[in-house]
Amino acid sequence: MEQKTQLQESCLAFAKHLLAAGLVWKDSTSYGRNAQEKIPTGFSTKAGECRISITCGHAYYKPAWVFHCYELGFDTKYLGEGLSAQEAAEKAVGICRDKVKKLHDAFSNCS
Repeated sequence: MEQKTQLQESCLAFAKHLLAAGLVWKDSTSYGRNAQEKIPTGFSTKAGECRISITCGHAYYKPAWVFHCYELGFDTKYLGEGLSAQEAAEKAVGICRDKVKKLHDAFSNCS
């Protein structure tokens, strides 16, 4: 239960400033209509044409963080447990940056 509390605190803290990895994020949590306690569990951002979404509320991966960036071919990529929302956001952006660099390098070598 302590980990869940730390995770909730991490999400609430991140939701106050919504900045990570040089990008502005937004709360993209789907809240239930009758939710008494609204704790954010999902955040998203755009970097150019790439939309990056992180969540610790995925039905199959709770309480681990996963992310999606369909434009780069990432669908529910596992980021890990025990990360803060800030760390998960930075890790997801780092993975996307690495993929973009690999793609750029591959196309730079084309004649």
